Amino acid sequence: MFRVMSSVKLASRPESNYPKTIEDLARNIRQPNFPEALNRFLYLQLNPGVEPDDVPLEGCPAFRGTVGVYHSAVARFYSPSDVCGAGGMHCERIRSHPTWRGLFPRRDTVLVVTDDSLPGVRGMTVARVLLFFSFSFEETCYSCALVNWLVPVGEAPDDETGMWIVKPEFDRGGHRTLAVIHVDSIVR
Repeated sequence: MFRVMSSVKLASRPESNYPKTIEDLARNIRQPNFPEALNRFLYLQLNPGVEPDDVPLEGCPAFRGTVGVYHSAVARFYSPSDVCGAGGMHCERIRSHPTWRGLFPRRDTVLVVTDDSLPGVRGMTVARVLLFFSFSFEETCYSCALVNWLVPVGEAPDDETGMWIVKPEFDRGGHRTLAVIHVDSIVR
């Protein structure tokens, strides 16, 4: 197992101008599949080892509590190739804001560990953060992100830049894929 040294923590307090119920929040952020994605996330949390594609919606717990919304999170991570921080440690703010600087939405991208048995980037997937939020379910507090998945274009990094090129992933209905993830799975 290859574990990436990182931690992500939501901002210190939630934003006050958002609906508190999941259904109202889904309408507010124009993501009608948000409640389904949250229920699937809860199923996976309560049933470790189940593959995400095998989650039956009818078997998922229905979340009826309240949520708190955050516009940012702080990522702390180790970058051995860049020793500018204390011993290679870095701290960055990840943002998901509907009107950044009063103008346009800002939705940062993140690296998400999806397979910790694979080394480095091979075990990660890129996602765009639509919303940071927290909630409690059965006496457990969850810090999460609502994300759209991005998929690589091609089988290798770009020849000119040395970086991976990604594009949005779409489901069978032509909609961008949507998922709820725990912020602990975010590397940066």
